[in-house]
Amino acid sequence: MKNLFLLAVTLVLIAQNVNAQYSATPYDSKDMIAFSQSKKTYGILIGDANYDNALKAAMGSIWKLTPVDYITWEEFEKNYNQPENSFIAPCGFKYLKKKNKFEVILDDYSYLALFNGTKKEFNRFTYDDVLAYCPLDVFAGTEYDLVSAYKRMPLLIANLQNAINLVKEQKIGGSSLNMVNKFKEIYNKETKILKTKILLINSDRKGGIEESDIKKVYSNKFEYVPASKIEEAIKNKDPKYAIYVTAATKNKSMFVFDAATYKCIYAEYQISGYNVKEKDFEDLTNKIQGKK
Repeated sequence: MKNLFLLAVTLVLIAQNVNAQYSATPYDSKDMIAFSQSKKTYGILIGDANYDNALKAAMGSIWKLTPVDYITWEEFEKNYNQPENSFIAPCGFKYLKKKNKFEVILDDYSYLALFNGTKKEFNRFTYDDVLAYCPLDVFAGTEYDLVSAYKRMPLLIANLQNAINLVKEQKIGGSSLNMVNKFKEIYNKETKILKTKILLINSDRKGGIEESDIKKVYSNKFEYVPASKIEEAIKNKDPKYAIYVTAATKNKSMFVFDAATYKCIYAEYQISGYNVKEKDFEDLTNKIQGKK
């Protein structure tokens, strides 16, 4: 299939294996063309009521690229040979390959992913089959079981969709490194809006930083709050707020989402480390101020 993403020599691999609200597929690839002809996108239900209900609510209200339907994981396993359809499920490279249902493999990448149905044998699915993905925060314990991200499901579904739209509208293609840099460029053009927002930072995420540390380097308004308040702001699409998300899944990525629009307005990554640090917020402050 594709040979442009997460493959090739080590230096390119390092650049590719970054986690953001990205598409893994160039606009002119056969997989993206196949998705454009997709008859339906199935949300894969996993049997967890919180996750399944959140997925249905988010896809039902947000997803506009294709008609929507739902299928259980057991049904999908029996009938994944549906190249005319596409699917959304929490997964990682080894997760799909080895069929370890929603069990985190701690040296692996973990995402909510969009992928085409395929004639490939199910146990040969790999990361290379992913059309778009949003990383999950598995190493910090906030989304450790691959389904706890249901609390921010609207952000995830909206940004899977946004990634596909951006690939098509901006004709994002070329090398994988070019795709990564183009997405960051697009997202970070919007970061200055944080001058008018209150940034919500998850106090339940363990490791690396305290509220007093953030105050030293972040010059705009923020609140250090439990996940429940962030979930409420997302649900209510509260225009006062923006949501800070750290996703540690082999690499560490930092995002900010507008709570009113669900759009990603900041993206950065590091190829190692899981904890949030003062420098992460210093970098964000610099981006808000238009510094490089």
